[in-house]
Amino acid sequence: MGRKIYVGADGGGTKTAICALGCLPGNQVFSCQGASMNYNVIGVEKAAVHFAEAMSRLPMARGMEIAAVAIGDPSIDDLVPSPLTGQFLNRVRQLVPPLSMCPIYVASDVYMTLYGMTGGEPGAIMVSGTGSMGLAQDPKGRLHVVAGWGRLIEGEGSGYFIASRGLRAALRYYEGTGPKTVLLEEMKRYFGIQDPRDFVLRYYADSTAFPDVAGFAKVVGDAAGQDEEAKKILLECGDILVTGMCTLLQKAGLTDCKVGVYGSVLLENSLVRKVFERGVLEAWPRVTIMVPKLKPEAAALQYSMEKEGV
Repeated sequence: MGRKIYVGADGGGTKTAICALGCLPGNQVFSCQGASMNYNVIGVEKAAVHFAEAMSRLPMARGMEIAAVAIGDPSIDDLVPSPLTGQFLNRVRQLVPPLSMCPIYVASDVYMTLYGMTGGEPGAIMVSGTGSMGLAQDPKGRLHVVAGWGRLIEGEGSGYFIASRGLRAALRYYEGTGPKTVLLEEMKRYFGIQDPRDFVLRYYADSTAFPDVAGFAKVVGDAAGQDEEAKKILLECGDILVTGMCTLLQKAGLTDCKVGVYGSVLLENSLVRKVFERGVLEAWPRVTIMVPKLKPEAAALQYSMEKEGV
């Protein structure tokens, strides 16, 4: 029998990251990336194809046998099963024959990140990137979730939320119904338009060819140092994340645990991060706020091995 290899995957909204560990001898580590596998957005078939393409890029040595795979799935929230998950896994097994017989463990990408920090012990995490979601695991192993509702209702506390509020502030200024803000000119520059009305015409005509709306969050963040409206948006985002985490800790009955922060908004925006840490620590002074050391795909890899008793 060939050597066993364990695989962990993080299927983010914009890319899929995979890492694998070939157990003794040598404990070789392999990694690769692929396109998004969020089947709630791009559909089951396209997501499965993207995952299969990413798996095909793993530079595994000959004679290796895949023992188990764990996937951090961006399309689920751990509380309500999705019928699409089964469809996705069935299609993946068809497209990647080595996975036809091996176990595939699936949990949300947020859970995998939390697991990488706590190893399955009680704790909580708040993720704010393109989207946002908070997750806590209580002492009995039960999971509690806040946010994760998606962009259709602004994804409160997320990059999409910041971008959406920034665009709203820009358009209000344009109309004369809101305060002056540099975000109007930033909006025109970012989206390559001359008149704000062009935003509606171009975006709704072909949103796939239009610049990423959530990406405008960074523009709002960069403007906050000189623009009061942009600063208000970031402060509001931070307050939303504080409320979410405090709610999670209360639901889970946690007073002394690790609290993880992850995602581009919390990791790259110093004002949002400052508001979050200050607000959470004021309410829950015994928690320890940290950035998970393991990347989500590495956490998923660790999860696959733990499930197999390795």
